[in-house]
Amino acid sequence: MFKHSCIMPLAVLLFCWPHTQGGAQNRELTAETTGHRYVFYTPGKEPAAPAKTLASLRLALSPCANRLTVMDYNLQAQVYQDSDIQKARHDGLHWSAQSERGITRYIPRITLTARNKPVEIGTVMVIEYFSQDLADKDGITREAVEHIPLVLTSKGQTIVFDGIGVPLFKSETQGSNLAGRISSSQQGKELLGMIISLFQEGELLYQQYAPAVLSKFCAPAMAEPQKPRHFQQGEFQPPPRPWRRGP
Repeated sequence: MFKHSCIMPLAVLLFCWPHTQGGAQNRELTAETTGHRYVFYTPGKEPAAPAKTLASLRLALSPCANRLTVMDYNLQAQVYQDSDIQKARHDGLHWSAQSERGITRYIPRITLTARNKPVEIGTVMVIEYFSQDLADKDGITREAVEHIPLVLTSKGQTIVFDGIGVPLFKSETQGSNLAGRISSSQQGKELLGMIISLFQEGELLYQQYAPAVLSKFCAPAMAEPQKPRHFQQGEFQPPPRPWRRGP
């Protein structure tokens, strides 16, 4: 009787064991700040991203992070684009121009490996998105801050997930006149890079960033959530003609 009574709980424990480990597939968590549902995949199980727009970020360790933390975690980030771009041609009596304008959402795909330290429940990944003004390369703006609650991930396991991303508007125009003079202009913004951090109860565990110019924006404190700008339809006017008629 004693043997049977021990075997039954043991059988139940063995049945439940895989479902309680950090490597379970397609786990989900919802962020309190945005209500966004995040789906966590094992590598190779994530949805395909558009290959034409997929770019890897060369992340560097933040000056605010302990250098020993590179032994605890491995972080990789790629960015793909979801664009709503309108193309148009403009013809005048003495000039012609082509333009592209619209909104591009830059979406990060994160691969996080718990190398020598597990990702505990309550760990939050903070992604800070920075843009660059196309007309002023020194114009850097923090566009949004995203807080992502992470699932329990055991030591040696890897998870893959997508962030919400950030939408940015840009307009590009190129034209020429009868004299063969060519003119081009750019307006709006594009994604410059990101700072990606791990926090546990407000304490910085790990932080990386790209590109190098964002080093001065790294900080050990958790940035408050910041929603990206919401663009209204028809908010931007058509680009001006490249030349006015002379007197």
